[in-house]
Amino acid sequence: MSQAVDLPGTKVFVAQLQHATGGSRYVDGKVWIQGVLISVRDEKDVTWYTVDDGTGVLAAKLSAAARQKVMTPGERGAPGDYVLIVGKVKAHAKLGRIVLLHTVIDLSAQPDREAVWSMQVIEATKAGAW
Repeated sequence: MSQAVDLPGTKVFVAQLQHATGGSRYVDGKVWIQGVLISVRDEKDVTWYTVDDGTGVLAAKLSAAARQKVMTPGERGAPGDYVLIVGKVKAHAKLGRIVLLHTVIDLSAQPDREAVWSMQVIEATKAGAW
């Protein structure tokens, strides 16, 4: 998956997002989550991703237009990939909160990715970023 230029978002664990209330700044904002890609499902104009970060599972949606911007043709990710996703949080009638993606990056080749990610989110939480 290709690199994207617009990464900043609030670094969160899925559990933090799922348990957030209206006062949390990322409930309707942009978030940055990393985890294992559990499934990829293509529909007419979107690709649905299911990501597990170890604290919870989250559905994320990538539109066909966004997919053309962030991926090369034929690229879509595969179950088992460790990915970084960034997008806007939205309410979904059946799934609770989902993320409307604008960035998907495969980090599978980075050996310390999970340990580093956990520390980054903990540090951001201590600093009051969320």
